[in-house]
Amino acid sequence: MGMGKHKTGLAKKIGLDVPSSPPLKGKGTTGLMLPELKRSQNNILYPKLKSSNSPEFIMQYIANKSNGYGKYIESVWDCEDFAYLAAADVRRRFPGQPIGVLLGIGKYGGEDIDGKGHAINILWFPEREDDQMSWFPRYYDATTKQEITAQQFDPILVIPLPIGCSNDKKKYRDFPPLLSPVITNGTIALDRAPYDYDAIGDIKKELDRWVKIEYGVGKDSENEALGQLPDGLYIPSDLTFYWFAHIRNWFAHELKEKPVKVPPVGIAFGQFKEKDLDILILWKSPTEYTYFHTLIGEEIDPVIRSGFKPRLVIV
Repeated sequence: MGMGKHKTGLAKKIGLDVPSSPPLKGKGTTGLMLPELKRSQNNILYPKLKSSNSPEFIMQYIANKSNGYGKYIESVWDCEDFAYLAAADVRRRFPGQPIGVLLGIGKYGGEDIDGKGHAINILWFPEREDDQMSWFPRYYDATTKQEITAQQFDPILVIPLPIGCSNDKKKYRDFPPLLSPVITNGTIALDRAPYDYDAIGDIKKELDRWVKIEYGVGKDSENEALGQLPDGLYIPSDLTFYWFAHIRNWFAHELKEKPVKVPPVGIAFGQFKEKDLDILILWKSPTEYTYFHTLIGEEIDPVIRSGFKPRLVIV
């Protein structure tokens, strides 16, 4: 269940040709985008943070939702996959709710987790005291389906959502736990099984279908249509991350009956012509990849390939 005893889970070697983004090492945070709505000269929309439901209601939602995330598959569908999917689903169900993924060392759970690399979720909720607003954290392990305390986890890397595309540290802040530095460039790659390059055709076919049906965009049984949400509560990087988490889930539990490899799919956050851009990366071999956009698919690849500058890549 852990990512390796006395290891962070961060791979020293990625095994993929990743666009201008070296593997991360050591402690830090990718930064939480400033919780305010403003438009810059480049017409970039920054998010609002909003927690409109009670902490108990949201924590019960993540508990119920994670029960449907499928069985744990070592090195294929493991703790970070559970945490990514939970973060994506919470952001979609509760637009504006700040949530993150913590990578670090567990201090609970017996030999499966205690002292080993692990991934969990952190959710922040507002609290007002003496006319001052602060945000306090709660922690949930979507793999073992339990809420834990801050004392039960030693964080090494914090990945707050929504994830920003700019490498300007001034555009980010953090809620507890406060880890430094703010990471402005790097790849988050975890130790895992080999990549299944033979599956990339099926993955592209499914993603093309998602483009046609506007997957995750419209109203469904539990989510409001994105077009009906107030500005800033759900930004483009949220939807791209949602696709990233869900295509991994689709691969592990729908495409493959008993997968022994992982999908060669990543996500990049960066800038193209000084504008924010978040996009999927699909590898058909260790050295060959294409970009895939949630609105127009793979057609974006030749347009942005020479000018896209990733700030953060997750694989």
